[in-house]
Amino acid sequence: MRKLYLKLLSTMLIILILTGCTKPEPVTLEQIYPGKLLEVSKIEIRHGNGELKEITDKSVINPWIDSVKDIVFEPSTNQDGKVGYLYNVMLFEGIELKLSFSTTQINDLYYKENVQILEKLHSLFNEKDSSEYEKVREVVWNYIEAEGLDKTRYYNKEKWECATVEKVNLKDRFKEYIYNNYDGKEIFLVSLDHKDVLASPMFLVDQYIEGVIGVIPGE
Repeated sequence: MRKLYLKLLSTMLIILILTGCTKPEPVTLEQIYPGKLLEVSKIEIRHGNGELKEITDKSVINPWIDSVKDIVFEPSTNQDGKVGYLYNVMLFEGIELKLSFSTTQINDLYYKENVQILEKLHSLFNEKDSSEYEKVREVVWNYIEAEGLDKTRYYNKEKWECATVEKVNLKDRFKEYIYNNYDGKEIFLVSLDHKDVLASPMFLVDQYIEGVIGVIPGE
C-alpha cells in the first residue's frame, strides 16, 4: 500500500513539474482570435491616457486587420503581471466582444512589446473614421441647402463633400458663434481647404443631435 501511495505521489509531482515548465508559445492574432477576423465589425481602442476611439468603418477595419493578423506575439519571460499599457484594443462582432488585448497582454498571458504592433496601433488610433466624417459633411450640406446658401459662391456641393472635418473642444473662441445655450464639450469643426475658397464660413456640428449648432462667418 505504501509503495502504491509513493508511486501516485511521484506521478503527481511529475505532472506538476511538467505543467509548471510548460512555456507559452508565440502566437499571431489570427491564431488566438475566437472566430474569423474578417467578421470584426467594431474596434474600440483606448490610449493609455484614457482617450477612447471607436471605429466602425469596414474600409478602415479590414485593411488594418489584414496588416496585423500575422504579426507574431512573443511571450514574455516574466509572467508575474504588468501595470499599465500604451494601447488597449477590443474587437467586436456586432455587440459581442470577441477579443481584448493590449500592447503587452492577450487574455491572461503577457507578451514582449512589439514595434510592429505598436506602429499599427498608433496608426489605427490616429485614423479618421471616414463614415463618421462623411455623415458630418452631409449634415453641413443639408443645412446649406435648407438655408438657401447653396446659391452663393462659397457653396459648391463637390467642394463641401471634401471639406475638412476635425473634432475640437468647445472653447471660448467658439462660444460666441453657438446657437442658443449649447452645453456640449466636444464638437466637429467643418471647413473648406480649397485653393478657390480662401475665406469661407466654418460650421460647428454637434456629434449627437447631428445638426449645425453654429456658423463662424468667413473673412
